Amino acid sequence: MKRLLLVLVFCLVAPSQAEFDAWRVARILSETVFGAAIGFLLAAKAAEALKSTEKFEELLALAESGDAVAQYRLAYSYEYGNVWEAEESLSIDPEIAFYWYECSANQGYICAERALAFCYFNSYGCEKDYKKSFEWSLKAAAQGSTRAEKLLGILLFDGMGCEQNYEQAAYWLKKAADKNSSEANHYLGWMYQNGLGVPVDCKQAARFYKKASYAADFFSTSQNNLGYLYMYGLGVRESGDKAIFWYKVGAKNGSAYAMCSLGHAYYLGNCGLVVNYENAFYWFDLASQGGNAESNYYLGQMYEKGIGLSQDLKKAIEYYAKGAALGCSCCEAELKKRQ
Repeated sequence: MKRLLLVLVFCLVAPSQAEFDAWRVARILSETVFGAAIGFLLAAKAAEALKSTEKFEELLALAESGDAVAQYRLAYSYEYGNVWEAEESLSIDPEIAFYWYECSANQGYICAERALAFCYFNSYGCEKDYKKSFEWSLKAAAQGSTRAEKLLGILLFDGMGCEQNYEQAAYWLKKAADKNSSEANHYLGWMYQNGLGVPVDCKQAARFYKKASYAADFFSTSQNNLGYLYMYGLGVRESGDKAIFWYKVGAKNGSAYAMCSLGHAYYLGNCGLVVNYENAFYWFDLASQGGNAESNYYLGQMYEKGIGLSQDLKKAIEYYAKGAALGCSCCEAELKKRQ
């Protein structure tokens, strides 16, 4: 029995000898009642493990020989912890992933150029460097990478690693949006709503927000913004019902902005809702937990003035401080009153 267990363990931890071990296990187990069936299954599993190991070794050899595609696939394997097109896990290693992405990108492989741009953007396996992120996203975008086009547009929009340029941001974001990038559609909606690099056009804003909202990889902040347009009749026919509908959809999908919008609607009785401070507090609190700055102002007001709950100046000041730290000017003003 001990011999059987040792062979089983060895088979599972030593895939490089999988075929030989599988044969030994199958032979031993075949002497038991269910041995033949179990042995067959273990043999198949071990053989598959051997194929996965060979796949990794083959990929590594190709990458080391200078194959750009193999270098990218090896980097991808180290980033996501699975050997490319094989059922073998691999220890995630950002630095090794970055190294192979860079090797591949330096040979002009578009997927690696895009991946390297995101590495520098997210400080994955390297120090954050928006300038290098811009340079690599530009190279990949010039070859038609949708994700690189989106990233390049965002960098230009925010002026990260480059001079802020809304016109150029709109150019690249439109390219990505034409290929159904929900985040690019969201940015374009915001740009048309506020006239950034494009003329103010709320109809266009609504169109882009809808594309981002209905996409499979929906953008929940767009759902909130679409609710805002319906609430005030900007580019769409005014509709309180549709505003609340989109606020609820955005909130359900995790948008702290939408949670705050719902809280605000209950707080003031907007969009056909009846004033309900309990619901207002509920949504403001969720929004605050989600990092929304403005919601802390309303929570502070409710505690300070005892609106819908017991008055508590200490808690009010805590919420004002939290909101001020997140950049809420109203919270900052409330704190200055008490200095």
